[in-house]
Amino acid sequence: MISLVLYGRNDSYGYNLHKRVALSLNCMAEVLTDPEDEILFVDYNTPDDYPTFPEAIEDTLTKKAKMMLRIFRVRPSLHARFVHKTHLKALEPISRNIAIRRSNPANRWILSTNTDMIFVPRDGCSLSDIVRPLESGYWAVPRFEVPESLWESFDRKDPVSVIKAIDHWGRAAHLNEIVRGMDENLFDAPGDFQLVERDVLFRINGFDERMLLGWHVDSNLTKRLWLINRKTCDLSLKLYGYHCDHTRQVTPAHRHNSVENDFSLFFDQITNPVADQEDWGCVHDSIEEIRFGKNNTSLQYLNALHQSIKEELKFPTISLYRPESQDKIDYDPEHVVAFLADLFVNAPRSIHLGWFGFRKRTLDLFVDVWTSLGFTGKILVGPPFDQNLSDNFNKKSCAVLFGESDIFEKADAFVVDFGIFHEGENSEVSLREKSRRLIMSFLEMAETESNRLRLKQGTPRRIVTLNAFHNRFEWMVREVVGTARTPFSTRILQGFLLPSEEVIDLLPKMHLSPTSQRENGKITVGPASGFSIYGPYLILFPGRYRLICQMESGQFSEELVIEKESYFEIVTCYTNVHQERLDLSYFSPPLRSSEFILDFDVSKIVVSDEGFPATYEFRLMWEGKIPIFIREMKLQRLGPPGKEPAFLGVNLILRMTIGPSGKRINAGVLALTRKGYIVFGPYLRLPSGRYRLDLEININRVKVFFLIRTFIEIVISASDGHQIQVAREEISWKEFKGGKVQLMFEVPYEWGSESTMPLPFEFRLWTNGKSSFNLESIMIHRV
Repeated sequence: MISLVLYGRNDSYGYNLHKRVALSLNCMAEVLTDPEDEILFVDYNTPDDYPTFPEAIEDTLTKKAKMMLRIFRVRPSLHARFVHKTHLKALEPISRNIAIRRSNPANRWILSTNTDMIFVPRDGCSLSDIVRPLESGYWAVPRFEVPESLWESFDRKDPVSVIKAIDHWGRAAHLNEIVRGMDENLFDAPGDFQLVERDVLFRINGFDERMLLGWHVDSNLTKRLWLINRKTCDLSLKLYGYHCDHTRQVTPAHRHNSVENDFSLFFDQITNPVADQEDWGCVHDSIEEIRFGKNNTSLQYLNALHQSIKEELKFPTISLYRPESQDKIDYDPEHVVAFLADLFVNAPRSIHLGWFGFRKRTLDLFVDVWTSLGFTGKILVGPPFDQNLSDNFNKKSCAVLFGESDIFEKADAFVVDFGIFHEGENSEVSLREKSRRLIMSFLEMAETESNRLRLKQGTPRRIVTLNAFHNRFEWMVREVVGTARTPFSTRILQGFLLPSEEVIDLLPKMHLSPTSQRENGKITVGPASGFSIYGPYLILFPGRYRLICQMESGQFSEELVIEKESYFEIVTCYTNVHQERLDLSYFSPPLRSSEFILDFDVSKIVVSDEGFPATYEFRLMWEGKIPIFIREMKLQRLGPPGKEPAFLGVNLILRMTIGPSGKRINAGVLALTRKGYIVFGPYLRLPSGRYRLDLEININRVKVFFLIRTFIEIVISASDGHQIQVAREEISWKEFKGGKVQLMFEVPYEWGSESTMPLPFEFRLWTNGKSSFNLESIMIHRV
């Protein structure tokens, strides 16, 4: 006989939302008596992680209300097509039209109303009985306001007593005030009761879907219906409508300056009852329908757990979360799967899930859950994890083999299982390799997601990690993902990728030595033995970066002498003991107020053979006798990695370490009359290819030149600690006289950027000390 159309979303819109919606739904169901009657609730734009609003309050709904409810779930992905047109999270005309399109064709009438209304038949009949004999037309009733404290006193699960109480208080508290409106609307606030024949709504193409700013959607409908009927019929002799007031808390739509649809455009200027929208109501979209007792998510979740976990737990399990259990945390797959399933039970059933992990039992259980929940999307598993999980892949399984780059592209969410510490299954070598492989996959996935979001190529995707607690993985996960503070027992850290900051303020993140201190927004650095400031150990995705530091000396003198080498360096850290210098620059006096800049590249994600990710540290070695002040220290991402390393073609003299036979003088280095190395460093990682090393020198004492023996050599430091000589050349008189020295060398594939950990290159200049000369520049060029 009648289809009631309502809409909402699972949020906290207005004070005590859950109670007034339960009151309304239960009381509406109570006054419906025809077998074909239905309550259509459009759950619009509830986040995919949450159940629909009626599901969230299921335990407060009566059996009759649950039986009559049809819930249409409109996902955020559908709302995305409207976000550029509106500030609203829930769109009334779209929601109502979706319900009208999918309403029961056997019902003659559609009542468009809201989830804060309680209807009281005046002669004891049901609403179904009232509308059955009505003549064609558009029918309205007055709206009576009910104070919040009054409706809050009602028992939401006893609709019979609520309807009686409302009927009583309408008279006793003088609530029954009829507020007349314009002829077309007949009463004020017409949107709470708009009774129209279903075929008429189809004939005029439903509600006007241009009205996406809020307000006057109901008046637009009444104006269009007035153009057809030339009257609005009064049903108040048969029925009263009571509105549960909710303006104690001012909601966005009820603010004094809330945005609204143009009344003149959508009411005064309307001359055609038919809206120009043939595809109204998302007619071509597949909208999920949920029915209590059939396919509601709570029931699906419980059934899925029963399907996957076959045996009950006989005794409580015990886990250690203590200092001695660091890097040894394990988990019971049957315990974790309940929490993992909880994250996806409300997700769209068509999503694809990227899976990285070696724990076969965990995937076995989750495949059962995924299937039981009715997901049509696949669990995408790539190499090398498929070697451990091969039993899961068959024609009937939802788990399928995929290339890793394809998983990053196709998956709608990710699970990374860091459960590798279970006893008896891993040797130390296997543990390191699994750790390295998981970290590589996690960081490459995060890098792909970061680039995708930076280019605005989609919405953020959920990242779920298992067992990233109290081990080498936890800090990395929390650094990259905005994780919730979940309990240890769940073994789950999950969230979305943290926003990629184009400029990172490093100053508050830096660690300080005892001789340094923070005050008034700056760092004061006193003379120290060792690093004065260091940190903050960042995980950086590939790109070109610039370190900017504003500093000044506490005292200034043109003759300021830094007695020992003082420098700022950037190092890549794999563990506390394994570090590689990425870049370095020395200070040269005078130092008053200056901006210190270092550009460097992060060319790729690197993980050590021991299974630790590379982090980046910036540290200051200050050996001066006076304090300096660091006022600003920022890291700026300049863009993607350059085609060539940032240091090519740049004078590296300030990045070189001074040997026993060298002395830094301003921007150059003086070779002393002392046997030994003049300079060495700066430990650069070079991509494979051919290069030329250029030195610019200036001889000071020509008359003893022929006694000088000087050579330049290039070496790399291998991972086992020994060094390999790449090139070596003695500097001839002709080269000294011309002031230019060139040395060609080649970086083979195995030493270059394609290896897991590219080897650092060192350039060393040696002298026998028979005469001094100036070294003015050192540059590398690709040839």
